[in-house]
Amino acid sequence: MVLKRAMFGVVLSGLLLACGDAAVDGQGGGGGCAEITGNYSVMVTNTGGNCGEGTSETSITIGNDGSGFYVLVPGLEGACPANLDESSCRFTANCKVSDKADPNKTIATYSMDYTFSGATFSGSLVGAITSGPDACESQVTHEGTRL
Repeated sequence: MVLKRAMFGVVLSGLLLACGDAAVDGQGGGGGCAEITGNYSVMVTNTGGNCGEGTSETSITIGNDGSGFYVLVPGLEGACPANLDESSCRFTANCKVSDKADPNKTIATYSMDYTFSGATFSGSLVGAITSGPDACESQVTHEGTRL
């Protein structure tokens, strides 16, 4: 996942206010989970940290390419691999964002932890811009609805 430094502050603020390998099929159905792939509108509420405050709305896309789940975040290039535990409908992703000019340099990290119920989910995201003048950390809650 690669991002221009200036854009990441905007994306992280929106996402924070606004990854591992999957071991299940794209249907997400076995343990009572509905099909989870799709586009989601996400209401974001800041619960701590110093990256921003208040509430905002953003979107994410959850997909499955046949080899596993992934998350696409607006403003970031590339996808973050994710996991679905079908027994609990728990979806997790741990992501690193690289500097576009230096792909070996991690400039941010974020971890998502969602629980799905039908076409909605709730959960949290913890993220950090790890270097530069915009360095910060944030914790937020996410409430998502499939579009």
